[in-house]
Amino acid sequence: MRGLNYRVMSRRTSGLKRKIRFDGSDKQFFSKLMRRKAQSVEWLKSHRQHAWWNNGNLREMPLSTMEDANLAIIWEKFTRFEEKLNIVSDHKLLREFLWFSLVSSPNAVICRPYYSISSVRPDTLNKFLSTGLDTLRLYREMISFRSQLCNVLCAHTLRVYACALAKILPPLAESFVHTERLLRSDHKVTLLELWMDNEAEFMNVRYIYYNVHARVTTAWNQTPHYMQAHNLIQVLLHEIQEASNSSRISMITSLLVRCLSVYFESVDVLLSEGRLYDPCNEFFLISTMDNEIVHRPQLSSSVESNEFLTSFYEETASCANDFILVDKLNKLIELESCIENKGTMYAEFVQILNKKFRASDSQDQDNEQNTRFQLDTHYAVDTTLRSTILHLVRTRKHIVSCFIKRQLLQSYNLFLHFTVLCRVLLIDTEYPYLTVYKYILHSMESELGWRNEFHLTHLLEECLDSEFPHFSSHFSISLEDREVTSPHTLEFIDLITINFKIELPVDLVLTSDCMIKYNMIFRFILKIKWALSLVQNLHFKVPQ
Repeated sequence: MRGLNYRVMSRRTSGLKRKIRFDGSDKQFFSKLMRRKAQSVEWLKSHRQHAWWNNGNLREMPLSTMEDANLAIIWEKFTRFEEKLNIVSDHKLLREFLWFSLVSSPNAVICRPYYSISSVRPDTLNKFLSTGLDTLRLYREMISFRSQLCNVLCAHTLRVYACALAKILPPLAESFVHTERLLRSDHKVTLLELWMDNEAEFMNVRYIYYNVHARVTTAWNQTPHYMQAHNLIQVLLHEIQEASNSSRISMITSLLVRCLSVYFESVDVLLSEGRLYDPCNEFFLISTMDNEIVHRPQLSSSVESNEFLTSFYEETASCANDFILVDKLNKLIELESCIENKGTMYAEFVQILNKKFRASDSQDQDNEQNTRFQLDTHYAVDTTLRSTILHLVRTRKHIVSCFIKRQLLQSYNLFLHFTVLCRVLLIDTEYPYLTVYKYILHSMESELGWRNEFHLTHLLEECLDSEFPHFSSHFSISLEDREVTSPHTLEFIDLITINFKIELPVDLVLTSDCMIKYNMIFRFILKIKWALSLVQNLHFKVPQ
């Protein structure tokens, strides 16, 4: 059989240079090979839509003994190779890191894998670089916030915050500059040293950004100015209570004090001049239609959650209303006199009523002569309007006067002011102030150098220091610079004036006219005291 096959095949391939010899083992080999090829084709047909072909990923790799079916394993093997780890020097890495600290990149900075230094592991280096570069990004963003506000209309408190923020952040930049100088001088500085020296600064930058800056600048250009300022103050007040160490408390306190300086300026103008100073519309107080100072209703819900802001807003509004009412007290007196003399308010009120009457009269032209009348000549209407307006003004004046009197007595020691004035200008004999006036009278009679204002003022201050130390510096004695007709003591007394420095709002009660009258009484009493001293010093001799 073997020879037959050979002869048949050799007869068929007699024209070929190469002859193939078949035996039983060769036939089995080719049969097995064909079966494997057929199985491979069938396996590929049934598995060609596997997830690996579509998604490039397999949870469980299919196993097969056929070589053609192991394409996925071969692909994954050659695409998931590990790159060789490259070791770089600390000097090169530090120079590149410092360069990124000075350059602002619009894109996110990504650390290259398979790079490390000899002192730390790759994952530790990657963690440090990612944290450090992200901190530098936050640092540059906070520094550049000041320049963003240059061409934008925003609250003045926010500008002050940006300036204060730029002043408390430079320690990190100064440390980088110092490290750069060391590198240029070939000083051996490692990455670990840079991290240890600036770890606290890195943490403070991240703390300021995430706890303060990010909350303050959230949609800041889409909110009103008063909300920007209030949100800033509220965030700083909250963080100053939650800060965990002294350095963070110091930074937050510095920011808070600088931001509150804008509020203090408005409060100072309000309480010293009695007017609302709010050029950027960011103050927490507003003036109503009734000229009453109240805090903004939009801030009510957020203010109630903070005890400090609640008391601060309420006390400021209360003091502002007190000062405004005190400032209006003299204006009410002028208003009352204008009404009594048919002044401006009365004339305007009459004009408004005349317009209303004319408008109603035009609707009925037939009865025009019977319904039209002038308020100025109609006695009953004129009297009614006058009495009504006077009643309203006097009622409000009485309310304001009682309120102002109570405030002046309780808050500004008005009674103490009058007590001091009475004892000094009315020359109470039970107090040591009489010694000053005795010295003045004695100097006048002896015609010594008594015309020394500073010496007389000093004597009066020494007498007041024992009982009224807070008022001693408010008094001074001035002498009128004019020639007297005769060297008589009464002429000299008319030259003396006691000055009393009075501050707002007490000066609205103790006006300059009041002080002139007080000095007239003082000079009159001093003349009486001089006359009494002359009578007491009289000595009569009995004629012998």
